[in-house]
Amino acid sequence: MRIHLITSSMDDIPLGCQIADIINQADGPVEIVVHETEIEFNDSDIEIQRLDYDEFIKQDDEVDFASFDDLSNEFSSYEMRVVEWSTLFNAAQQFKKKEDISDEDFCVLLTDLANDKNWFSAMHPSGNNVGFVHTSDWGHFIDGDLQFALAYEIMSMPFQNKMMQQGNAFHDIVHSTPIGCISDMCADKRDVQLKLRTADICDECYERFRTWNMSESLIEQALSVFENVRKQLLFKRRFRNTNRISTVEIRGRLLDLYLVDMNDRKIEFNPQEKAIYLLHLLHPEGLDSVEFSEKENELKVIYRTITSFSETHDIEHAIRQLVRLADNTISVKRSQLNRKLTNILGEELASHYKVKGPRGGRKNIELNRSSVRGIELVHNVLSS
Repeated sequence: MRIHLITSSMDDIPLGCQIADIINQADGPVEIVVHETEIEFNDSDIEIQRLDYDEFIKQDDEVDFASFDDLSNEFSSYEMRVVEWSTLFNAAQQFKKKEDISDEDFCVLLTDLANDKNWFSAMHPSGNNVGFVHTSDWGHFIDGDLQFALAYEIMSMPFQNKMMQQGNAFHDIVHSTPIGCISDMCADKRDVQLKLRTADICDECYERFRTWNMSESLIEQALSVFENVRKQLLFKRRFRNTNRISTVEIRGRLLDLYLVDMNDRKIEFNPQEKAIYLLHLLHPEGLDSVEFSEKENELKVIYRTITSFSETHDIEHAIRQLVRLADNTISVKRSQLNRKLTNILGEELASHYKVKGPRGGRKNIELNRSSVRGIELVHNVLSS
């Protein structure tokens, strides 16, 4: 059984690959396949909604499944870009048909767009094996890495698929009061923490899945993935509680960055983000916007080393975007890489690793360079 992952943003492809790594290392029938494609939605499909806190944390637990046709942190309010369930399901279905994906396989859309029921994820009730997972806003509900929570959601989808095929009986099957089971409804989205930390399937649900002829190997694979998720979230919480600074190590031909003291966790930067970060590691004194633009040649050499681009004009264009003083690209890229660091480390610890500084002033990485290993690899690239 394959679960094909597609995204509504190219920036989410590395996230999809992380999810695939987590699930595919567990023995069992499910294999994750990530497609490097972007599903686009029309502006008319997206509605801007402003929710108060009580609305934001609630999943709609009164969905009428019979109404579906077959397919062809605290704040005072929160603005969300919302798409209807039917639009998300149709996008996955159209991709599945276009790519001639087997009927037995799943196609799941990873999207930062919220949905009109405010669910974490859903499968279409008709049983045609298409669904979606919402990738944003998890930081309000979990204390851990996003990819592990999403891996739990993806691994749960074959089971959710069976439950949603039961129509409105779904509401009798799920646990309205959370007990730490895969079938917890989590109408209060904060309850998802219990499900992730328990990593369990209760006896009643286990027997039901067996009655539905769901294989023992699938159930065992799910439990293996859930246990890995539980351990990673527990490790992250303990690490954050110690407020310990992790060594950053630069390794290999592609100059990948690893957090050595966090189970050797790789920081999944894209090539532009990685080039920016490595350049700032080389300059602990910081760089203002003019100084950064003057480092164009250093950026090109680093970027050429780590990118899959082979054409000189593609490399030139990518770097020119970053160093143009009139362009906002560098600010956007800094924000993106800083957000990735926050997702990994939490706000407090990430402050040591972020590229930051006053508006219009020097931007630097606060991390003491005694906690950085392998910087000589970058020097070697620049001097070769």
